[in-house]
Amino acid sequence: MEKSNKNCAELLIGTPFFYEKSYCLSEFLNSVDKSSYKNFLHLIVDNSPETKEISIPSSKWRKIIRLFQKDEHFNSRLAIYLSYSLIWQYFKAYPFKYLLFLEADVIIEDWHIAEMIYYYKKLKEKAIISALVYRPIGGYYAVYKDQKFKYEDGVIKVIREPYSDEKIKKEILQIKAGVFGMLLIPKEVTEDLKISWNDKYFNHPDVLFFEECNKKNIPVYAVTSVKPKHLQKVWEKIDW
Repeated sequence: MEKSNKNCAELLIGTPFFYEKSYCLSEFLNSVDKSSYKNFLHLIVDNSPETKEISIPSSKWRKIIRLFQKDEHFNSRLAIYLSYSLIWQYFKAYPFKYLLFLEADVIIEDWHIAEMIYYYKKLKEKAIISALVYRPIGGYYAVYKDQKFKYEDGVIKVIREPYSDEKIKKEILQIKAGVFGMLLIPKEVTEDLKISWNDKYFNHPDVLFFEECNKKNIPVYAVTSVKPKHLQKVWEKIDW
């Protein structure tokens, strides 16, 4: 049941954080803070081991939650799942309109969030919107080779399917599977979807999430103009 909150922001930005991402923390936070879209609350779930806590600067639109695991019992996959699950439950509990999963090493431009919300409204259907996130192994990607959702080095860019609106079908791509790197989720799909834990895919909640989208016939679109930096390696060395 949603809690009543007249001052609730329109967008919840949810970010799991791990201490190993501290190398880009400042750049990441600055990119979010400089967004032209301002009606948001940024929820950061720090899932670092107990002795690896990083000081994350606070602000009026940033909320930080710590998930503590003892070092000797730390499980990184469990930490990822718990972080996304907590963000999901927080989103459902308050009257936000949208959730944006944003990974801590994804650096956005100031117009990216507004652009994704713009395309969601333009589609006029219950759908999920993804950015094109760069992965060093396969380049820009939003879809895997097949629909079995296997992790493989041979990642293709997208599956292009015609969209009914001629004006925008070249600007978006319907996809079958993606990542939580930068993903916009409207409140109306939360009753059909969940964040899952399963040994099947090494406990990757994004794989299971997109599998569920397909089962429930909830379309996912990638906006081709939104290509944030993904700092898994030195960005200057990446060939655009």
